[in-house]
Amino acid sequence: FKHRGLEFRDVLSDAYVQSKKKLNLSITFDEPHFYSRYIPPEILDINHQTDVYNDIVAFYNWHEGEIFGVEIYNEKIAGMHKQLFEIIWKMGKKEI
Repeated sequence: FKHRGLEFRDVLSDAYVQSKKKLNLSITFDEPHFYSRYIPPEILDINHQTDVYNDIVAFYNWHEGEIFGVEIYNEKIAGMHKQLFEIIWKMGKKEI
């Protein structure tokens, strides 16, 4: 990411924060290429991962033995999910 000058933004949920604590993970990424914001479950209960890049939307999850993943290659669907992300991003908090 740094070498190519790319930017990564993610929205964190309680489930993600709790899983990091449970697994004792301290993986962090520093700005200026990696940015995170927190959104409380009262606003959005994030219960699976969603990645949006180029014209692709990927949905995936692994929880208690249930694993799924799907990628959708579609400009309109990716465009809408990018818009939804921007709305949620603006509502998120920088600090957890």
